[in-house]
Amino acid sequence: PIRELSTRHLDRLVSVAGVVTKRTKVFNEVKRLLLRCAKCNFLTTPFDVEADKELKPGSCVECQSKGPWRVDRVKTLYRNHQRITIQESPGTVEPGKMPRSKDVVLTGDQVDSVRPGDELQLTGIYRCLYDAATNARTCFPVYKTEIMAIHLHRKGDVKLIELTEDKVQQINDLRRDPNLRERIICSMAPSIYGMKHVKTAIALSMMGGQQKITPGKHRIRGDINTLLVGDPGLAKSQFLKYIEATFPRAVYTTGKGASAV
Repeated sequence: PIRELSTRHLDRLVSVAGVVTKRTKVFNEVKRLLLRCAKCNFLTTPFDVEADKELKPGSCVECQSKGPWRVDRVKTLYRNHQRITIQESPGTVEPGKMPRSKDVVLTGDQVDSVRPGDELQLTGIYRCLYDAATNARTCFPVYKTEIMAIHLHRKGDVKLIELTEDKVQQINDLRRDPNLRERIICSMAPSIYGMKHVKTAIALSMMGGQQKITPGKHRIRGDINTLLVGDPGLAKSQFLKYIEATFPRAVYTTGKGASAV
């Protein structure tokens, strides 16, 4: 868990789970830097750029000059760079405690592979970085920590399935079924007997409504909120469990940590 990360995990491979809460835009990060001498225009050997490695070009091989240098922007290699914030899942946090979060660095083809709201199983290297702003505020050396992502696994990933002609025919037959509405309602948590009005409300909430925009540019969202109130033992939580199992992006929360009220 993110809460248990400490100094003994620094520079080691860790595996954490959580929900993505924030994502930055994609930046271009220098991976291999090539410099040219400003006096003789000679190209230096490439430098592998690292955060904790000091860059010292030295002297030019051609004219023995120690500078100035200019960056060869054409031959310099770049890679995609993006930062996300991963937070503990609300269901795993003890009541009364705030969920903790941690910054994660994505590079290469991992960029834009996740969105806010996705639940991840993340594997990466837990490392520390020098943070000048924190040091100035606390007046003593403090290092900021982050996770360098190596592998991402999204919970509930749905693989793309190519629709065959038989599947398309079944969908078209289902579309022409006059009892389609009743079939969808009856398929909501079929293990629970009765409660047709509750199943109807859940089906409408899962399908969602239609967004409406009035002439005065006032937008009404198409989301449908459902409130279930009843005595204990009436399968209210079972309906929520069914929705969680049906929707890949649904997050089931319960207890005091589920709301800020």
